[in-house]
Amino acid sequence: MWEVEGDEAIMPALCLSYYHLPAHLKLCFAYCSLFPKDHKFDKENLIRLWIAEGFITPKEIGIMEDLAGKYFDELLNRSSFQKYYFDNRFVMHDLMHGLAESVSKDMYFRMEESKTRSNSSSNLEKVHYVSMIGVQPKSVEKELYKYKELSTLMFLTSRWDQHILDGLFEQCRCLRVLDLSENYKLINLPNSIGNLKHLQLLNLNQTGIKVLPESLCNLYNLQSLMLKDCNDLIEFPKNMGNLINLQYIVMEDNKWEIFNLIRGIGRLHFLKTLPKFQVKKSNGNNSMIGELKELCHLQGSICLWGLENVAVFEEAKEANLINNHQIDTLELQWDDNNERGSMEGVLEGLQPYTGLKELKINNYGGISFPKWMMMITCYDMLATVKLMNCKKCKFFPPFWNLPSLKVLHISGMKELEHLGKEFYGYSDNNNKKKGFQKLEILSLSYMTGLNEWWGTEEGEFPCLEKLSIRNCPKLMKLPSFLPTVKQVEINQCDMVTSLPRLPSTSKLNIKSYSKLQSLPELQCLTSLQNLEINDCHVLQSLPDLQVFALLEGLEISICLVLQSLPELQGLASLRHLEITNCSMLQSLPGLQGLESLQDLKINDCPMLQTLPELPDFSILGYLEITICSMLQSLPELQGLSQLCYLEITNCPMLQSLPELEGLAFLGYLEITNCAMLQSFPELQGPTSLKHLKIINCPMLLLLPELQGLTSLQNLKINDCPMLQLFPELQGISSGFGNQ
Repeated sequence: MWEVEGDEAIMPALCLSYYHLPAHLKLCFAYCSLFPKDHKFDKENLIRLWIAEGFITPKEIGIMEDLAGKYFDELLNRSSFQKYYFDNRFVMHDLMHGLAESVSKDMYFRMEESKTRSNSSSNLEKVHYVSMIGVQPKSVEKELYKYKELSTLMFLTSRWDQHILDGLFEQCRCLRVLDLSENYKLINLPNSIGNLKHLQLLNLNQTGIKVLPESLCNLYNLQSLMLKDCNDLIEFPKNMGNLINLQYIVMEDNKWEIFNLIRGIGRLHFLKTLPKFQVKKSNGNNSMIGELKELCHLQGSICLWGLENVAVFEEAKEANLINNHQIDTLELQWDDNNERGSMEGVLEGLQPYTGLKELKINNYGGISFPKWMMMITCYDMLATVKLMNCKKCKFFPPFWNLPSLKVLHISGMKELEHLGKEFYGYSDNNNKKKGFQKLEILSLSYMTGLNEWWGTEEGEFPCLEKLSIRNCPKLMKLPSFLPTVKQVEINQCDMVTSLPRLPSTSKLNIKSYSKLQSLPELQCLTSLQNLEINDCHVLQSLPDLQVFALLEGLEISICLVLQSLPELQGLASLRHLEITNCSMLQSLPGLQGLESLQDLKINDCPMLQTLPELPDFSILGYLEITICSMLQSLPELQGLSQLCYLEITNCPMLQSLPELEGLAFLGYLEITNCAMLQSFPELQGPTSLKHLKIINCPMLLLLPELQGLTSLQNLKINDCPMLQLFPELQGISSGFGNQ
């Protein structure tokens, strides 16, 4: 279609590769010249542009997207695009972009702010595709009226007002693509947008649009409406149901609640995106859930909320979810306080297609689950199940037999008391089939009636890696053996007195145990790498931790009666050590041998009077000591050759600081609220120091010389009333900020 004109800047090999492109790929490739160099292409957005321009020939709905995706992939394989390193977008190499400009000169025009050259034809009647990037509208307003047959018009990051757009929409009635994105000053669209009868894609991303005009509903050919990051949008036209060819609406989840106020959603027969659908009441007693049966092309995920407005099975069945084969994620949500109607029948009528991949059910108030869930084995692609706040149900569906199930979250099933043989699929006929063969994540939370969970001796959960048990106050018994679990969280389960054998567990988080006094089972966790113990108010002691040769992180917090810690000297792999809010802790063990320690935090330990010696930690970079009201002295720091950050705050009994010589890499030093501190050590050693803060040290008399701190950028000294002499600031670098 286009001939390549000579351009010495473009390699002959690239020109040859263009000549050998099929005609349909030439169209798609040349279209990319509308975007500036280094533009980050989103694959889905570019595909929609190609479809809107008619570059994709099949007319069957659902096929064009697949074919356009193959076009893109073929151009990617031919190196027309390259993957962008930081996300899932793509870029064009400068040479490829130059080739696209060269082959598209006759029909494409792109103008950029502060650039005089643009790829354009001398014959304005041939130009069908125009993009303006950062261009002031008044400078090109008259020029745009010269283009008579525009198909694409893009105003990227240009500040166009309603008056200028009104005239353009009167003139450019053949537009198929209109892009006004990244213009936050664009608040309204003129009513004349309704004249663009051929428009198929409208991009209003990142604009200040508040209300879309009613005339928008005249765009019967519109396929894609893009409203991402339109934070001020508060209203849709009531008659958007007239947009009978609309397929895609791209916007944030919170905007769908506004969208659901329109009339005639069921008329949007080709709509593919509807993440949220509010089930409303019609003028009679029935709900409007039947509109969903007309939306047979919906795909991806959908949440049906307001299901309390559906009364009976027959009404729910009108949604015809079982025949929608492209929905892979379904969420069903009732009001939390709903007690209306036959909820079992409603859930029965909402049976989805068996190809479903993710199922979420919220606030279901039925006593039992429907037949399709009790025979759920046929859902062989179901990988995620989440049941939340199903308060009255006492039994599980046979999730154990789902061949693809990887994630199972159960929360708020308050009537469930036992997890036993039925949970794994065992029955009285001696069925020995092992359950949950692919499950990787299991979460049980707010199960206030659950008192025991037994089993797993027969090889259940062979792939389980993450286990979370939270807010199960009556739970007393856990399975005895979970050989594959790597991460364990146990939170607010006061009656649990022992842990399973966990030979593979690398991360253990124990939180909010009001009755836990000791943890003897920890010594069996030979693979442990991270241990967090939080909010265990009566925990008196910890077991020997030196058996954890692989331990990298140790956090102990809000253990109010813990008076001492076990020896840590054998933990050669320990990198992170944090002790917080242990109000009775009087001493810390020796830290010798912690050769991998990188950061040390001691916070809110008011009984702590001294700290152990800090040996030559060659890689310790972060040291924080805060709210230690009885601490009188600090150990020597000169061996911390890699220390970058030192913070000492709220230590009112601290009288002196150790020498800072040898801390060549120290970049941040903060001393705050140390009421008894009288002197400050010399600062000639830390030549890398950039930030120095000394705040509320009322007894401090003298500061050291600062002339050697050639990297200092920020100096802040506040509330030091006894300071007698301020050091000279000569030699401080030009980056010095404030004092």
